[in-house]
Amino acid sequence: MLIGRRAIVPLLAVMLLIPLSFFSFLLFHTVAELVSIVVATSAFIVAWNTYGFSRNPFLLFLGTGLLWLGALDLFHTLVYKGMNIYPGVTDANLPTQVWVATRYLQALLLLAVPWFGVRTLHRGWLIITMGGIALAVWAWIMSGYFPDAFIEGKGLTPFKIVSEYLIVLLLILAGLHLYWRRKRFDPHMVALISVSIVATIIAELAFTFYIDVYGLSNLIGHLFKILGYWYIYVALVEYALAGPFRLMAHAATTYDAIPDPTVVIDVNGEIRQTNAAARKLFNLSEVECVGRHCHDVLHASHLSIQDCPVCQQIYQGGTGHRIEVEDRLGQRWFEVILSPVTWGEQAMGMVHVSRDITQQKQMMTQLARSNAELQRFAEVTAHHLQEPARRLASYADHLTSLLGNRVEDDPEVAFSLNFIRQQARRQQNLLRDVERYLAADQPRGQMVEVDVNRLLTVLLQRLTPALQQYHAEVEVHPALPAVWIDMPRLNQIFETILENALRHAQPSHQEKTPPILPLHIVIHGERHVNSVRYTVCDNGVGIEATYRERVFRVFERLQSNALGERDGGGTGIGLAIVRRIVESCGGKVWIEDSYYGGCCVVFEIPNPVGGTG
Repeated sequence: MLIGRRAIVPLLAVMLLIPLSFFSFLLFHTVAELVSIVVATSAFIVAWNTYGFSRNPFLLFLGTGLLWLGALDLFHTLVYKGMNIYPGVTDANLPTQVWVATRYLQALLLLAVPWFGVRTLHRGWLIITMGGIALAVWAWIMSGYFPDAFIEGKGLTPFKIVSEYLIVLLLILAGLHLYWRRKRFDPHMVALISVSIVATIIAELAFTFYIDVYGLSNLIGHLFKILGYWYIYVALVEYALAGPFRLMAHAATTYDAIPDPTVVIDVNGEIRQTNAAARKLFNLSEVECVGRHCHDVLHASHLSIQDCPVCQQIYQGGTGHRIEVEDRLGQRWFEVILSPVTWGEQAMGMVHVSRDITQQKQMMTQLARSNAELQRFAEVTAHHLQEPARRLASYADHLTSLLGNRVEDDPEVAFSLNFIRQQARRQQNLLRDVERYLAADQPRGQMVEVDVNRLLTVLLQRLTPALQQYHAEVEVHPALPAVWIDMPRLNQIFETILENALRHAQPSHQEKTPPILPLHIVIHGERHVNSVRYTVCDNGVGIEATYRERVFRVFERLQSNALGERDGGGTGIGLAIVRRIVESCGGKVWIEDSYYGGCCVVFEIPNPVGGTG
């Protein structure tokens, strides 16, 4: 990785610069510094302009620092001994001072980057702050208070030599810091930055013992400085540009592997890219698709763009919706899903996925037809079976009348006639409840916002005989929230739950038995953000947690007497009807423990604030 294709450019630079140094060291120095400056500036451009999608603070921090290091290196180049560009500079002290200060900043940059590289950075403040530091260092040097670094005829000052070793120490600490935090970054990027640090250390060591600014150690130091800058640049390009483009290339290959027809469209609905499935479905090439409006290629031809539901979602910026539409020929059905494509916070377009649901639509149509036929058959059957049951009960009464006193003289005959009568009536009730169950998912009146307190007032008046029979009292909390539903089905929900509480109360609550403790039923409700919840609690015998789901099944009855009836009667369909009604409204129903000792039947119906749920 380190000596392969990535090393070609620095090797070429060395091959060109070494011969150049023998021709003119000043020219060599200028070219070497310019190469470093170009690399540093390029690294900044890459890091700065790719941060919008890379969101890599490590690269941004490093690239921005390199920009200002390059600016100081440019000043160092202009004031270098022999350039005669900057007025008043006749010796090597000023360029050496600039060099030392810049290398200090470079070492501190590499030391700090692992820490700042995991934090959210603001690009504007970052470039201003780093620029301010570089400007402050430059002003310090130009003020004359910066220590001397080179004296003509003597060479490097102790400050310069000690500084180079301190810089080397800072670079070693930078390498250790990077190694310590290596798990937070890509291992290849860590390796490239580490190589840059090593090259910079070698460069600094070379600058510790030169006497002549045109000497060999100076040449070696500049070559390794170029190498250090280069590998930082490689890391930036590799992981800010090359990496994302490789990922995009891989994504493009994966994109063609998607079995559903998928296209990328811009904000105006024009196709920018298609996958293989889309091109195959419409028998069009990429060139024939790109630039055309998606409606002309993908959507039903009998609809205009203004009437097309998919196009309307595109223009409104709606995404995440599943829209069912026909194809252009009206022969197949597709489910269209729109997903946003953004650059930062700006919408750039959408991914338009069309999933063929023709078979599902056909199966759903067939299933709906079969269900409708089955429900119709069950309704007709239940209706026609009512008549035999009614006649059976009627003839049992007629036979009792004919036998007269002889029925009382023969207990077995009396028991048999009573059993026939009870079972006939039970069958009538059962068939009635089956009809109600089958019709429970269909509204039986106008959908209105029902005043629940008023509905319960009327219902409890009608149930007064039953309440007195079971010695029960009902407490209704005032100001129950209204709910959007048809009144007959809501009335049936409350009536069924109340009758269930009366029928299956404790034995001490049954009719003709003076109650030890009156059966107490409490009804209260509350509004949530998008639903209304009602709770009917009692102090009856309750239902064990094991059986609380079973009671909502059709024909499930937990206790039976010798005649096969639940204490107090019942068909075992009542709570199943309640669940069918509630779930047909998009709600849910369940049973909880009651504060009063029995159980609570809780049902919740979706109902956004404001009514029209």
